[in-house]
Amino acid sequence: MSPNVLHQLWKIIDTADPRVVAVMDEPNLVDWLLQQLRLYPGPADPGDSEITRYIQSRLPMIQELAYERLKQW
Repeated sequence: MSPNVLHQLWKIIDTADPRVVAVMDEPNLVDWLLQQLRLYPGPADPGDSEITRYIQSRLPMIQELAYERLKQW
């Protein structure tokens, strides 16, 4: 997985509405992130299983970040 793909993914996570991220269950959150990643032009292939595994392995952290952002609202 390229650094560009990781940058794009974390940019999506950082700019996403935390209310959206916080309420999704894990399968839907993975699908939503992959869908958002497809909107970015560039070398990202959201169908890549490596990206999916990466997202799945970090879901607790992604959701915790969303909860923390919600507390700041």
